[in-house]
Amino acid sequence: ELVTMLNTLFGEWDNLCEKTGCEKLKTIGDCYVAAAGVPDITSDHWERIMEFAISMIESMKKFNEITQNQLQVRIG
Repeated sequence: ELVTMLNTLFGEWDNLCEKTGCEKLKTIGDCYVAAAGVPDITSDHWERIMEFAISMIESMKKFNEITQNQLQVRIG
């Protein structure tokens, strides 16, 4: 059940990552690692990663509403 939930969330985040011009580096268990400005340097890397982070939070809220879960995301 947990793997299915993570797969759903990570799939959504993969789409958001691509949409915002960020790069998914890897997933480790329940950890999703992404960056902006790699491998190609961009002057707006901080804007891209902030947009992605906000999108992740919004998608987590929607996921929780639909599934009646209380999952949290920590971004750093």
